[in-house]
Amino acid sequence: MAISSRLVPVLSESDQSKLCVALLLSLEALISYRRRYRARVGIQTSLDLVMMDPTNPRSLMYQVEQLRQHIGALPKTPTQMHELSADERRILEC
Repeated sequence: MAISSRLVPVLSESDQSKLCVALLLSLEALISYRRRYRARVGIQTSLDLVMMDPTNPRSLMYQVEQLRQHIGALPKTPTQMHELSADERRILEC
């Protein structure tokens, strides 16, 4: 049993599906989800798309990677040329 199921009431499959559709709609990702998975909307695949998909511009992982690239492109002082800035270290910790 997952830890999350001990913290919140377990929803019916129908309610879980409705919640996932609402999440995907709010992130404008429902069409991408349907194109990719061609299956009934599920929690695991929905969260995978919006959290961990490096090719989805609306996913958290994609945004963290973009942030890392932008911070990496900022000018550095000569003493910082071979070390990570504090911001770069924080991004890598994500």
